[in-house]
Amino acid sequence: MKEDTIVELERAKLDFSFDTEETNKKEISQKVEEISQQAGFNTRISSKPENGDDVISVPQKVDRRTRTRTGRTYAFNTKIKPETYEKIAFFSDKMSDEEGRYVSLAEIIERSVDALEQNLEKS
Repeated sequence: MKEDTIVELERAKLDFSFDTEETNKKEISQKVEEISQQAGFNTRISSKPENGDDVISVPQKVDRRTRTRTGRTYAFNTKIKPETYEKIAFFSDKMSDEEGRYVSLAEIIERSVDALEQNLEKS
């Protein structure tokens, strides 16, 4: 019987020790980049901006909960069919595009109830 051999790979030893008082941020960044490259941690996307600035702009996430006050304070939690949810979401996206502002799912439901009410009044 053939013996299985175990290959032991030595883990890369990273040394991030440098005097931060005498080293500026650019030098620290370069040192970290060198150490990472030597250890085989290659980045796919460069973390450095193309214009040479030290600042990378990160788009801020829009918190829609506090962006606008809607006056909606009553919770309405219910189960609906997936296809109904998809329709409501479709109308929300379509109305948001048409009106140039975010139209919530709640507003779509409110508009639907208003349309049903107007339809009943006509009958």
